[in-house]
Amino acid sequence: MATTLRSSNQSCTDTGIFVRQLRHLLELTQAQFAALFGVATPTIARWENNRSQPSRSSAHATKSHAA
Repeated sequence: MATTLRSSNQSCTDTGIFVRQLRHLLELTQAQFAALFGVATPTIARWENNRSQPSRSSAHATKSHAA
């Protein structure tokens, strides 16, 4: 079975897309989504635009909301 390796840039893009899609699925504004995870509103914009990545604990919490 072949494994496809992702570049680190692709992984960042996937994270940004995931965060934005989850936020839209939950029908939340960036401010509401930020409050849910205990971060500042601009942090959500940075995650969605791939300027920063969620911490491990934030990423885990985000994924648990998607389940």
